[in-house]
Amino acid sequence: TQSKSVKPKRRKRLREIGGKLTGIQPGTIRTRRQLLDGGMTRLELERALVNGTIARVERGRYRFEVSGLRTRMGLVLAVAPDAVFSHRVAAHLHGLRKREPDYMDVAGCLTRRRESVQVNTIDGVPVTSLAETLVDLLELWGPEAVADALDRKLPTVASRSNLFHDLEKLPAHQRNRLRPLVEWAPERRRSLK
Repeated sequence: TQSKSVKPKRRKRLREIGGKLTGIQPGTIRTRRQLLDGGMTRLELERALVNGTIARVERGRYRFEVSGLRTRMGLVLAVAPDAVFSHRVAAHLHGLRKREPDYMDVAGCLTRRRESVQVNTIDGVPVTSLAETLVDLLELWGPEAVADALDRKLPTVASRSNLFHDLEKLPAHQRNRLRPLVEWAPERRRSLK
């Protein structure tokens, strides 16, 4: 993964781009009417065809080449190349959450403004760093759920070494909220193979 710092710009409605495409698996076929009724615009459909996330099967019928979430992320990046995905999307891409999120979060483009965002690139998609994602999830899920997800992903202190590095880059108030969860690792709770 690459890291860089981005100054976010305010953009309207990025999280709404593509409509309701989450939960769609590669190979799913939809009609043009279904896509438009689901909230996708004609321009977004054309962009998805150009970037290869959707393929035309026949007139008025389209096949998804990637998941609905990947299609939406591609559409957001086409409109806002400096967008960085956060919260639930970042949790999914970091492996903290298995199911694709229904709601798409874009850092710096929501109601909460950030001075700068620590960015990692996962499979070509810019997302907030693992440490910043965990801080975001504390607000959504609460400390117990975040600790459980962290323990499943990184069960030992040794496996959290990169996370400790990212933790030091956070502002003090965020670092202080997250540090207790990161420092405690349930060594005996899991078998280490």
